[in-house]
Amino acid sequence: MAAVPDLHESFWIAIAAAAPIIGLASTVTADQLVRRNERVIEQAVRDHRELPDAQTGPFIIASCNILLQAGLLGLALYCLGNHYDSSPWRVIGLAAAVGGVLLVFLPTMWGLLSSFAVVTASPETGAPDSPG
Repeated sequence: MAAVPDLHESFWIAIAAAAPIIGLASTVTADQLVRRNERVIEQAVRDHRELPDAQTGPFIIASCNILLQAGLLGLALYCLGNHYDSSPWRVIGLAAAVGGVLLVFLPTMWGLLSSFAVVTASPETGAPDSPG
């Protein structure tokens, strides 16, 4: 009879505890983004315009992170409840938790990251040109 591998119970408990906290941080980030851009959103709705990507991108990232963390919590609870512990699921769980922490900060840094533009000099004039 083959030996049953040890369940990494403490790993799954840590993942199950971290996922709601990371999801909550993303929820707070999404709420702050909406509050900070409330005037821009209201003006766009009033003028029947679409919001620029600079406004929607961070909110979409925060929303996806909330869904990712909900799925991670479900995975952790499933693995704990069924004593299921395979290496690919541990790797996926760890990657989702670490990636989720990084995704919490990405919407906050979106404005800074999107403000960097590659500037090249035009060979004819020597003046800065935007690529494209």
